[in-house]
Amino acid sequence: MLPLTERLLKSVTPRLLLGSGLMLIAAGDYWAATLPITDRAFTSLILPLGLVGLGFAVTVSSITATAVNTVPLHLAGMASATTNQLRDFGFTLGPAVIGAVALSQASSGFHSSLHASALPESLKGAGSAVLEEGGPLAVNGASAASPKLAELHPLALEALGHGYAIGFVVCGTAALVSALLALVALRGRSAGSAVPSPVETARPSCGEAVGFRSRT
Repeated sequence: MLPLTERLLKSVTPRLLLGSGLMLIAAGDYWAATLPITDRAFTSLILPLGLVGLGFAVTVSSITATAVNTVPLHLAGMASATTNQLRDFGFTLGPAVIGAVALSQASSGFHSSLHASALPESLKGAGSAVLEEGGPLAVNGASAASPKLAELHPLALEALGHGYAIGFVVCGTAALVSALLALVALRGRSAGSAVPSPVETARPSCGEAVGFRSRT
């Protein structure tokens, strides 16, 4: 996307690109949240995540360009470094927070479904024990591998699907709120103004690229 974003940054206000990129991320996340947990088709997943990827590509370049062009020239280096630091902070904190939200919701959902089901008490006890020791992922894995726990598998799978759907909704909402803030609060240069090439301002260093790949 770099050649395209470089051209766009020369003709469109960076904050508009930033807002558009964040809206693409939000749309992809909301779309992913609607996918049923039983749908394992590659095309079903790649389309919403493709929107997230396109939005991310536009957003990364736009964030740096917007930050650099909304501060005095002598603070441009500090603005660029700050955006890099915050991006890395998000790469670290985001998956941990969203994972905790998703698994917490999945655990609560499985616990409620289990006790509301008509399964034998012995099986309910086994499911509760596995959930307490290893969480919903452990229940899902154990019930898929053990015939004795097979009746727990649909409940665990449904709970995980619900939990991760909530995680996608949280991500989408965060992106949407950020897009509105970017469009309303930021004051970028008008279209056609001189904007630094994203090759210079937004392309991560080799160390950043390796760090991002290792985290993903």
